[in-house]
Amino acid sequence: MSLQWTAVATFLYVEVFLVLLLCIPFISPKRSVFTFNTDIVRWFAQILIITLFIQAKLVLSN
Repeated sequence: MSLQWTAVATFLYVEVFLVLLLCIPFISPKRSVFTFNTDIVRWFAQILIITLFIQAKLVLSN
């Protein structure tokens, strides 16, 4: 499996886990908004998007 598909699969697994975690009623909406608006989450999302675009461009150029 290429690096791109590994990143996509990891992202989807993490997303499913977080959605299931947010369905648990003891987590308040304020806490979940605070968690997803942290700088670390934004930084990770930017790095992931840049990596996927670069790899897609490399794959299309071959």
